[in-house]
Amino acid sequence: MKIRITPISVVLFIYLVVFVLHFTIAEVVVPPLTNVYYACTFLFLGFLLSRNKLETITFPLILAAIVSMVLSTNVTLETYMRFFSSILVLLVAGPLLQNKKINKIRDHLFWWIIYIYVFITIGSLIWVMAGLPSLSPGKLPIAPGREYFRNGIAQHEMLLAPMAGISAIYAWHNLFFLQISKRTRILNVILFFCACATMLMASSRVVLVSVLLTFIFSFSTRFGVFLKKIRKNTGWVSLAVIVLLFALAPAGIYLSKFIENNTRIEAKGTANSRVEMWAARFADFELNPFSGAGFASVSKEVIENENLRSGVAKGGQIEFGSLYLQVLSTMGALGVAALLLFFGRIFFIGYINRMKPMAHLPLLMFIFLILQAVAETHIFAAGDVLCVFSWLVFTRLYNLQYIHKVNLKPVKKASLASEMQTFNQQRLQEQ
Repeated sequence: MKIRITPISVVLFIYLVVFVLHFTIAEVVVPPLTNVYYACTFLFLGFLLSRNKLETITFPLILAAIVSMVLSTNVTLETYMRFFSSILVLLVAGPLLQNKKINKIRDHLFWWIIYIYVFITIGSLIWVMAGLPSLSPGKLPIAPGREYFRNGIAQHEMLLAPMAGISAIYAWHNLFFLQISKRTRILNVILFFCACATMLMASSRVVLVSVLLTFIFSFSTRFGVFLKKIRKNTGWVSLAVIVLLFALAPAGIYLSKFIENNTRIEAKGTANSRVEMWAARFADFELNPFSGAGFASVSKEVIENENLRSGVAKGGQIEFGSLYLQVLSTMGALGVAALLLFFGRIFFIGYINRMKPMAHLPLLMFIFLILQAVAETHIFAAGDVLCVFSWLVFTRLYNLQYIHKVNLKPVKKASLASEMQTFNQQRLQEQ
């Protein structure tokens, strides 16, 4: 097959290579790639120079962020840097400006980032099973043997856990919603169990609960699909049940120790405890109930309060502990209203269009991301491994409204590539 080298393919290749190096333990042996990663993201703006369609769905969020900075007394140069980096990601991956070229890039990015998450998930499980040490940029290696909080080839277990969760949802979708070959079905079954094992290994309670609730949502909204698949694949379902039964005992022992370990860490008030960070977020909201402390900022009063854990590191990085509380503390009630309005519109569009081709996967990803956001922050952290992907999911759901409802019956020999091609052609024609 002849490979066409185009500006889009070149920029995508460079970005994805840097993405892998930047968000894995490869950065232990290569120079820091944060600025390189931002520069590669910036390259995509070149494809927005043509005629664009302006969407207004993100306007309330942008307005709330600007108002929070105008009314805040805590704004610094870093505040503006974080704001402009978030706008950069929004332009590249979000539903703000749209044209054929940038939408083609977004489609490629959506799938390739999922494949990278799958690679990191399986690679991390193999890494730990091989007894290799835990590595992280700027830190000494940790000898193998740790039973909890193992990051594999990811830079941190709290980054590995959501990637494993997305990999599990991807395998779940392939098994139940795509007509795939027997070989591909086996691979997806393996991927599903590997992703579940990796989630347990990474020890994130919020990811485990979010994935479980996402599966329940999927089952409840498409019950007929599951019933047909179960009847058609009785043997596979029986095998899966047997494997799960054999895995219940060791998994139960591991989970009980995992909960006990987390409880002990929370009691010590270490960096894994979010309770004190949440208290700091509410304190900032009480000081600035309407517009907050300023976009991605923490007030001086909270930082100087020794009884509160502000989440501000020595290097200036901020850990907010929850997306919703981050918005509450930094953009106030105005920001929360804008965020809930945005999520509500995206969910409504995705839900009413859930029967369209390739609509269920981004809808499941959306459910997972907004549930996980209870204890994590991604969409306003431009340098986060899930930031660009989150906005790609939002854009993919938003664009479902531009696709006509056609041929909802499953195709006998449907493949992921053909579904993607149909999806892209239909949306571009509508635009």
